[in-house]
Amino acid sequence: MGLSNQKHWSILAGLSLVFAVACNESPEPTPLDDAIQDASDDTPTEDVFGDDDSGDESGFSQKATPWRAGPEAPSSDLFEDYGLTEFNGWVDEVSWKFENGEPVLNHHELAYYAVANGRTFSFLGTTYPLTVLHEPYGPDYNRPKLKTFPDIHFSATIGGKAQKVDVSRIGRFSKSSIVGITNEGQSLKVSSLFAAPVSDDADIRTSIIAIFRLTNTGTDPIKSVGFSMKPMSGFEESAEGVAIFKQLDRRITTVCPDATWDDDKAAFVVQDVDLEAGASRDIQFWLFFSDGKVEANRVEHLTALAKASDVKAIFGATNSWWEDWFSQGLVVELDDPMVTDLIESFQYTLKAQISYNGAMSPLSHYGEYWTRDISSPVRMLSIMSRPDEARSILDYHHVAACANEGFFNASKVDWPTDVPCAVTDWSALPVLTNKTAAEAPSYIVHMYHRLFDTTGDSSLMREREEMLRYGLQKQNMDETFLLPFSDDETFRAAMAMNLNLDGGASMMFADVAWSLHSTLLYVAAADGLAAALGYEQTDDIVKVRNSVAATLDQYYWQEEEGFWAAMVYKDDLRPLMAPYEDVNLTAAWMNLEDALGWDRISSDINALVERAWVDELGVIQTNAGAYSELFGFDLSMGIATGMTPGFSLYALSRHRPDLAQKSFNAFREIATASGNVTEDYATKGFVPLMPLYDDSGEFGEVWARFRPWEGAQDAEAIIFYLTGLWPDAANHRVALQPHLPNNLPRATYRGLMAGGCKIDLSLEEQSETVRDYAVHFTGDKCNDLNVTLKTATWECGETDFCQVTVTASGCVIDQAAAAIGTASFKAQDKMICTFRAE
Repeated sequence: MGLSNQKHWSILAGLSLVFAVACNESPEPTPLDDAIQDASDDTPTEDVFGDDDSGDESGFSQKATPWRAGPEAPSSDLFEDYGLTEFNGWVDEVSWKFENGEPVLNHHELAYYAVANGRTFSFLGTTYPLTVLHEPYGPDYNRPKLKTFPDIHFSATIGGKAQKVDVSRIGRFSKSSIVGITNEGQSLKVSSLFAAPVSDDADIRTSIIAIFRLTNTGTDPIKSVGFSMKPMSGFEESAEGVAIFKQLDRRITTVCPDATWDDDKAAFVVQDVDLEAGASRDIQFWLFFSDGKVEANRVEHLTALAKASDVKAIFGATNSWWEDWFSQGLVVELDDPMVTDLIESFQYTLKAQISYNGAMSPLSHYGEYWTRDISSPVRMLSIMSRPDEARSILDYHHVAACANEGFFNASKVDWPTDVPCAVTDWSALPVLTNKTAAEAPSYIVHMYHRLFDTTGDSSLMREREEMLRYGLQKQNMDETFLLPFSDDETFRAAMAMNLNLDGGASMMFADVAWSLHSTLLYVAAADGLAAALGYEQTDDIVKVRNSVAATLDQYYWQEEEGFWAAMVYKDDLRPLMAPYEDVNLTAAWMNLEDALGWDRISSDINALVERAWVDELGVIQTNAGAYSELFGFDLSMGIATGMTPGFSLYALSRHRPDLAQKSFNAFREIATASGNVTEDYATKGFVPLMPLYDDSGEFGEVWARFRPWEGAQDAEAIIFYLTGLWPDAANHRVALQPHLPNNLPRATYRGLMAGGCKIDLSLEEQSETVRDYAVHFTGDKCNDLNVTLKTATWECGETDFCQVTVTASGCVIDQAAAAIGTASFKAQDKMICTFRAE
């Protein structure tokens, strides 16, 4: 099929989950318009990263552009001794600068890594020289009075003075929770391993272990090499080889047989030694977390435990546990390790912040348990085929809702999970007593529906039906069914600043305006509950849903402009004549195309793109230009939340293939070095907004850097872009629309789930104009599953609106749909179908 400047919007009407047909003039030429065609004997899958000697000069097969690799990973014989040899690709390297002998610290430039096991947790890499425990938690994820332990510094000394570190490197080992760090300077290399160990022993699993190796890398001896552990504050008492630190009623009992507490230095100090050239010295610190005063017999027990334990075996068991965890769920095979490692990092960020009891807590800055923040994690776990993990999050929310006697905005992470629910009448309870009752309750209902779409099992929704109905029935809508903001939405400040709204970042949205975001969430949640449980049109939930949906036409939709107003002012029902990314893109994110109309959602997205697409960055960024800076950060290109790129990619994946790849590639720049997305960032340079670094443990820095809400939303969007997976269990159907970005030759996704049916999907390029697909279905719930697979080739449909044709083997597909690139068919258990798009 030849290239053309005419791109076609391919939407197939009358079939399950497919589109209406239209044609649009191409907004820009395709990337291959000027490409030299390959030779006729070319074998593209063989010369993606090489040359098959076919004599071709250019073309698809030489243009694979995986994401650029990160910096050099840390390396040390210490890591090899512990059987740890491969790092996740998202590593950080810091070349330190000094002024007047002190390191220059711009904390927002540093990445946040973490060790965690559901009971103990700490950040690393947040300050000089990276071997600093920041915001340590333990013996659980509770945060009494919103405090954590203060920073704890580990550092070497030479001749009684702190080692001047020139270069630091840090990373998390692949498919592990263990973090490795190297600090090098003055011919001394300090290698370190940090772990929150996985163990059946109650004391070991409420600890953090730090291992250090000091190595003389020079040719001359180094005199008086020392080492110390220095907490910012909190020293309580010491004993031989032991130092105890206190924060409120919590304690860290640190055991290091080689160390002694030094009152003058306020540090736990290891005696100096001389290191010959090439010589090394190993030091171990055990940090045991507990509540209450530590008695003498307890100190003796912990000291004996540390001395008797096989640390290598503990690290090995911890690494094995995480390797097993990462092997579960969806397996993504893609010839781009930085993409797969980013997906792994997002998964770790989420898992690291799930407590042993299922409570998920944003440990960076916030702590506690937040209703809104569990939504994206449940969605990510669902699309990653981890329904049991998603269920555990919902189970803890149910426990907390029962204990709080109603839905809440934030709650504790340590409610007893073995107590029967005391609520007998959900309908008699209020919703969000400390916030406006809107938005967050819809997320709860939606999460249950998202889990149902994954498993095809509605029993949990039926079991908790009254609670879910209450979450919709008790929201704070007016007599015309308009819904307010809750005044806790993360995007509010950015939206006010980027649109230059009156009141700026301090605008109280719930007092001023009705919310499109709350309205879309309500419609999606009600639709999900009604579909899963089979409600009729006469059901109260459906009636109210229809009335809420009617406000979209009556108040929000702007026919001439082709978008929904992001909000409607309460005083005169005047619409804000602008769309906004974190609001309007909710319609596509909630898969409301069938409910609200594909053409309308596409029009809304196109209107937003026309106003706010920044092509050179690959992002949607509204920017009225009202703010040039904030706390010294350059806001000349606007401010974004960490959810914005996820919202954008999810919507563009289906509605704007000409922009989706650029949106996907933006994540290489947006993500921090540790593979995370910050709560807010300045769009210029994608700089994390972090005006405050809190080393005291008193209140947490602003804003969060390592959040399960943003990271999970972005991870889900990346998987959605790569696979197009959209399950609809109530209607026994699934849509797939996979992308193969950046000329990569192939991809495989093992273990996708749709309504309880397991699906393996693979695709491989044969040339610029031919792409092969294979789909394998497993499980009884696959029988008669309605499947639509939207296909493309690199030249046609991958990054434009062009249409291919598709043929099939192993199943019978609808021929009308096949003519425009969609394989529409019914699946069966153990069915294997192959397709060719060209």
